[in-house]
Amino acid sequence: MKRQPVIRELQPLTPTTRRRNAAEAAWGRLAATLADPDFMAVVIFSAIGFLITLNLIIYFPNLGALIQEYNALY
Repeated sequence: MKRQPVIRELQPLTPTTRRRNAAEAAWGRLAATLADPDFMAVVIFSAIGFLITLNLIIYFPNLGALIQEYNALY
């Protein structure tokens, strides 16, 4: 004898009485934005570019003077 599948009814949604104010909504949107994988990729890419730029500035400290001298010639 075959058993019939158990069919369960969905529970009705209970109405919420609590409303979120603007500050709570803003914090929720900020947390969702910070957790976005695309945002993380942009932050990592920008941080790598910043570190490379900082390394070049430290490695070539007279580069600004060299550029200024080159611009004065032409």
